[in-house]
Order: sequence, then C-alpha cells, then structure tokens
Amino acid sequence: MRVLWWAGLGLLLLQLGGLLGQSAYLYGHFDLTSDFALFDQAWVAIAHGHLDPEGTLYRTAPFLTNHFELITYPLALLWFVFPHGITLLVVQDVATVAGEAVAFAWVLDLVSSGERETSALATSSGTVRRRDVVLATGALVVLVADPWIWWADAFDFHLQALAAVFALLAARGFWSKRGHPWIWVVLALSCGAVESIVLVGLAVTLLVARRGLWREGAALLAIGVAWVAVLSGLGLDTGSQLSTNYGYLAHVKPGATVTLSAVIAGVLEHPSTALRTVASRWRDVWHFVAGSSLLGVATTIGLPVSIVILLPSVLNHSPTVISPIASYQELAVFLFVPVGSFVAMRWVLARRSAWVAVVGVLVGAAALAQVVSLSARFAPEARAKFAKIPPASASVLANVLAHTPADAEVVASNGVVGRFAGRLWVYSYLGATPGGKVVLVREREVLFVLVPRQGFVVATAEQTLRLARFVRVHLGAIPVAHADGIYAYLWHPGPGVRSVTLPSAP
Repeated sequence: MRVLWWAGLGLLLLQLGGLLGQSAYLYGHFDLTSDFALFDQAWVAIAHGHLDPEGTLYRTAPFLTNHFELITYPLALLWFVFPHGITLLVVQDVATVAGEAVAFAWVLDLVSSGERETSALATSSGTVRRRDVVLATGALVVLVADPWIWWADAFDFHLQALAAVFALLAARGFWSKRGHPWIWVVLALSCGAVESIVLVGLAVTLLVARRGLWREGAALLAIGVAWVAVLSGLGLDTGSQLSTNYGYLAHVKPGATVTLSAVIAGVLEHPSTALRTVASRWRDVWHFVAGSSLLGVATTIGLPVSIVILLPSVLNHSPTVISPIASYQELAVFLFVPVGSFVAMRWVLARRSAWVAVVGVLVGAAALAQVVSLSARFAPEARAKFAKIPPASASVLANVLAHTPADAEVVASNGVVGRFAGRLWVYSYLGATPGGKVVLVREREVLFVLVPRQGFVVATAEQTLRLARFVRVHLGAIPVAHADGIYAYLWHPGPGVRSVTLPSAP
C-alpha cells in the first residue's frame, strides 16, 4: 500500500501544479469576479484589524451575514505571509487536492483493514488482494481525472474546498475510530452555513453505514441541521437569497419574506413543483456524478452527500447553479463518490457468482471510461471558459491597478472587480437597476473600472457604456485608461458628497 500511496501522492502533486498554474493565469489576466472580491475584501480588512468587516459587493452589510464564514479570520493570518489575493486561490487549490488525498487515503484504509462493509454495500476477505489494489488505483484515476474539479477551482474563490476536506478528514476519523474527528467537524462548520451542509450527508452515512457509529451520526445530524437552521433564522445566511432562489417553492405571495422553514413546508405541500424542476435538470446531475464515477452514488458513502449537496443546487431557481460553471458548489460530491465507487466495486467482485462479477467488471470499466471521456472533453475547457480577458486588456488593467491609490474606493465591472477588491470600499457593477444603484462615497478618490464586453459580464454593453458616459460627463471624472475595451476614470467627489446614484434602467 505504501508504494501505491506515494504513487498516488505524486499524481496528485502533478495535478496541484496544474491547478496552481490555472489559478496564476486567471489571476494574472484579471479573470476574477464578485465572488472572489467578496472574500478578498473581507480577508484584507480582517488582516488590517477590521474584525467586523463590511461587505459591499452584492449588498452593503456585515460580511458575516453572507454565510457566517468564520474560517476567514484564521485565513487572514496568511495575508502576513503573502499579502496578495492569489494566496486565496492557492489555499483553494491546496485544499482541493488535499481533499482528494484524504479520499484516496480513506480508500487505502479500506483496502488495508479488510473490514466488512455490509451496510455500505461492501464485503472484503480481510486480505489485501490484487483486486483491491486495482480498484484503489481506479479510484485514484477517478479523483485525478474528474473534469469538474478543474472547473470548481477555476471560478473565483469559495470555501467549499475547505469544507469538503474537513468533512473528509472527519469521515475518515469516524470510520477508523482514530484521531479527533470532531475537530474537523468544528472546522467544517466554521466554513459557513451553505458550505458545511456536507456534514448532514456525512451524518446520514454514519447512521446507516456503520452500526458502531450511530451515536456519532445522530449527534452530527443534530448539529448540522441546527447550525444551518439557527444561522438562517438569525439572518446570518442572507447570501443564500432564499426569496430569489427558492421563493417559488414556498408558494408565498410576491414580496413576502421567505424563510427556510417556508421553503421546506412549500416543498412538502406542493412536491410537484420541486419534482418538475428536478426532472428538467437531470442531465446536469448526470454529468456531475458521471464525472465522479456513477457507481458510488449507489452506496451509503456517496448517496447521502450527493443528495444534500446536489438537491439544493437542482432546486435553485437559477439553472446556472447546477451547471458546470458552478461546479464548486458540488465539490464534496466529486470527493465522496469515488470512495463509494470503490466500496461498490469491491462488494460486486466479492460475490461468488461469476456472472455477477463479470457484469460488475463491465459496469465498472464503463463507469471509468465515462470519467475519462468526460475529462478529455471538459477538463481542457476549464481555463478557457473562465479566461475572458485578452492579454492586451489585462495589461491595461494591470497598469490601472498599479496606479490606483491604496485608499481609493472602486466601482468595477463584475468580470474584473476581483483584483481591485483588496480595500474597504469596492462595488461591483452588475447592471442598471430601477431607480439606479446608490454608491456610498467613503473616500476622497473613486475609481471606476468599466469593461463593457469582456469578462463575465452581467451588465449589458449598452448599460456599461452609458455608465461610462455618466461618469465622464456628469461626474467630470478624469480618464485613466481608454484602450483595449477598458474604460477607467478617477473621480474626486466634491466636499459634502456622500453618495452617487448610477444611471437607472430605462
């Protein structure tokens, strides 16, 4: 097993190199949006002693009301090691590969122990056989080849990677009854309400897969459900935007407040609405689980996590959340399901019936071929999908950023705001709104960085160009850059100016 472990670790380190290269490219080309900006703003603010930082990207509110991501506070210590936003991307890449390593180590634990996993659909003879080594190698291939892992790390920075690796460390600790798994549970909870929901899936696994772990499973289930419910009830999970994303399931009147309990009650009372949504998005679910080796979904290791992670994404009103662009939301599935696939294949091949074993081999080979096929098709597209800023435009943006005063306030287009976010006051331009977006003026200088047709644009080109004219003509801002699709202006608000209303939607 030691040789296989070191060989696997070598492959994972090669993958880490590729992920870091991808992150460096996207960072260098300013391909970072509002999601990255949200965390970078808080990360820098906390490092500078602002222990209750204000978030200004999607709404002006305390950062902790997003999802209560307490892990951001210890992460802020890394600013003193390397005070640049790319540090967050490195953390994400390292956490992702660490999660794969823990999943692989868990598989090797199962091989070495030879324990019976009847309730998880697995049986082993107790001897490390060639069959198990081959299956463990297959699990490693699935982990490394899964294309959606590349997509997950290509989109900005999110805490799902950290929550997933903490959950896996807890799972392995509970399973082997070694170490201190509750420490990893606490760390997973600190990643936030949405991010830590993976623990609910893990709790169900412990309840049904291992007779000796039902107490831990019951306790973890109670903690996980209570954590999400309490944070939602206290308004510390506003980033989930229940009204916008799940209001249609609650069947409440327009304008009414939507709570988590109202959504759950709405689904129970009118299940047909939820079922129609699930039926319309099954292809997206198939792509995700097929990329992780489909067989693991049929086990008590893979199924609970898959349900608690995928179902909220499927039911989200926006189809983007269950699309490859938002793969980071499903990262835990990509790490738990391969472990389940190993368990499922070992159970099948341990059957005394020859035809069952033959069918199992064929199905397993087909599942592995599906992973490789999806990887060959989609993995190379990850960077290209998120790399929207041409090199010439990136050069202009780099020059603008280099000459931006450290204490300047920034209003930037969604597609490039990430690199400008390491400051207290930064706003993302997401398009014209009824009545016009009000931007509070907190500093003596306000930089507008507008990109009409490049990056992950949310505003239309017409809206962005209209804002550029407004800034130049009505505010009298000084042009800083006007080249390669980049419009940058520096505005010096007059005395007493406390806010500015951007052009409204026509």
